[in-house]
Amino acid sequence: METWTWKHAAGRRWWLLPVIVAVLGCGPTSCSTSSPSSRGSEDAHLEQETWDVVFLNGERAGHIHTSVFRETGSAGDVLRIEQEEALTLRRGDNRIDTRCTTTSLETPDGRLLEFTCDLVQGNIPMEAKGQVVGNELQIEVGAAGRKTKASLPWAEELGGPYRVPAALKSQPLTPGETRVFRYLDAGTNQLATRTLTAADFEETQLTRQPRRLLRVESQTSIADSTIKSTLWVDQDGEIYKEQIPEMFDYTAIRATRQEAMKKVTQIDFDLGKLSAVPVDRPLPAPHNTKRIVYRVHLESSDPARVFASCRTQQVVSEDEHTALVTVYAIRPNHTTGNPQAQPESTTDGDLEPNHLIQSDDGEVADLARRIAGETGDPWQTAIALERWVNANMTSQGSSSAFATAAEVARDRKGDCTEHAVLLAALARARGIPARVAIGLVYYRQEFLYHMWNELSIDGTWIPLDATLAQGGIGAAHLKIIDSNLQGASPQAAFLPVTEVIGQLRIEILEVE
Repeated sequence: METWTWKHAAGRRWWLLPVIVAVLGCGPTSCSTSSPSSRGSEDAHLEQETWDVVFLNGERAGHIHTSVFRETGSAGDVLRIEQEEALTLRRGDNRIDTRCTTTSLETPDGRLLEFTCDLVQGNIPMEAKGQVVGNELQIEVGAAGRKTKASLPWAEELGGPYRVPAALKSQPLTPGETRVFRYLDAGTNQLATRTLTAADFEETQLTRQPRRLLRVESQTSIADSTIKSTLWVDQDGEIYKEQIPEMFDYTAIRATRQEAMKKVTQIDFDLGKLSAVPVDRPLPAPHNTKRIVYRVHLESSDPARVFASCRTQQVVSEDEHTALVTVYAIRPNHTTGNPQAQPESTTDGDLEPNHLIQSDDGEVADLARRIAGETGDPWQTAIALERWVNANMTSQGSSSAFATAAEVARDRKGDCTEHAVLLAALARARGIPARVAIGLVYYRQEFLYHMWNELSIDGTWIPLDATLAQGGIGAAHLKIIDSNLQGASPQAAFLPVTEVIGQLRIEILEVE
């Protein structure tokens, strides 16, 4: 079956989440962009340029290049910050090259004026751009010719992506001090709150030799998700090292250009193997099960908060790190499921096209009309669409990280993410509300990260999985979150996965 692979992170790192979550289990993917183009004026002065080497799981995986230009205009000086992060990942035998470029215009004191964030996912580039207008940040996200607009309430004291490093340089932290920053995270187009608490100076290893630096504990919150990291900063406030243990021990260390640009030739760690969650007993015919009770444990998070409680899944806390999760298989003629589930209605975003699920695309709309014929039964239509996607999609090697539905409708290649966005688009084109679900699925005595669908049939959200095409699913899917991928920040749907990766244990208790 097709499980998935990760495809955005704290501060500048959230862009990695859809990439890595797309690389985690669904199969091989790739993501790349062209080199960034300068958007600044010709008389811009290069004020600072830095290079960092990035390590994942202790292995060299890529680099970060940051350039800060000062420009002078009629309204005074502004800073243009350009940052490119390039990483090479591996899943199985597949090498995945990723690149994200962010450019922001900010005042010298850190106020955001405008930004762009460029990413290619599949063969279709995705660009997010935003501008502060009055008390709003107006954002536009585009892909495959479709643009989605949204806005965030904005205040003058809120910063841009460069807010934290700029503030530390202008006013360095001292041991014992705590400071809180609020700024735009350009990877998710969401407001981030980052709390920094300085410990004390200590020796830490850099690329060549150790150096005495101030250790700073960081906690970044975006939407309902939080990720912890550690910074090492010199007495002038310059960040020399950052480490995120929960994200495959992501570590960025200040280096020379020559060190940072060394080609990544070999990667021994496999994201798929590192992220798989083994269980101690097999599940015969897992997708024909009616009900399964699991005990799930998270080392540093509360599973009762992280895992979804809905019609198909009941979550009961045992302690702050452990919960019993009961998963129910439901169909339109059997919708009992979780007896404590609250009714879920649909929203306009579950039926409308967006820049990832282009249900109004000509090819998508034509396919949707032809696949299910004239049947007026939404469940039979849903089953026909699920079967068609399964039968007509080809498992891809390394050409796409998270392609849009319009792209998939034409090349018909992809893993579980592509199956899910295409099925959602086809369903919406037939007037059936549809969304994606993100979580894990059982496969050969392991749980792998996965994406599937939920379609609203007669007022109930019914799961379907086009990688299986069984007319629904059993109880072998563990759901973390669902999303209609609407709005200017669909990547935020992946954030809860950061609280699960590398710290999840699953025990199978009962099978029916």
